[in-house]
Formats: sequence, structure tokens, C-alpha cells
Amino acid sequence: SKSAPPLQAAPIVSCAIDDIAMAAMQRRAREVVRCHLCERTIAGEPAATGLFLWTRGSDTRLEEPPLCSGCAATVDMTAGAHFQFGPLD
Repeated sequence: SKSAPPLQAAPIVSCAIDDIAMAAMQRRAREVVRCHLCERTIAGEPAATGLFLWTRGSDTRLEEPPLCSGCAATVDMTAGAHFQFGPLD
């Protein structure tokens, strides 16, 4: 059987994709920010954000939930493995 090579964490890069996202990131600095996945409090800026994009009729919605460093790394590695090896069963 073919074994997968060991996964290595890619560097996590976080940036706002538009002015609205930048304003949301700046507003978060004054609020208590919790990781969207594990719900731990994040001190300072989130390590990364997720990306949810969906449409309803002609309306397109975008949400970038904050992620702590541990969850960001987990999502990154899972997405990378899925892209490289196909669905993880």
C-alpha cells in the first residue's frame, strides 16, 4: 500500500482581503475574540481566519471567523492533505 509522506506545517499568512475585512480585524482588537473552532480566548490578533463564502439568490455573503494558532495549523494541514491526497476518510 502507498503511504503518504509526513505532513509539514506551512507558514500561516493572515491578511484582510478588502477594506471591510480590515475594519473588522481592527474592531476585534477592542473585543474579546474567541477561536471559531475551539472557543478559546485569543490574546491579540487571531493567528488566521477561516473563510466562509455562500450565496443566497443574488446576494453573496462572506465571513472570516478568527482562529487560534493551534486550530489554524490544524485547518491548514487538513486542507493541504485533502488537496494533495484527496478526501480524508
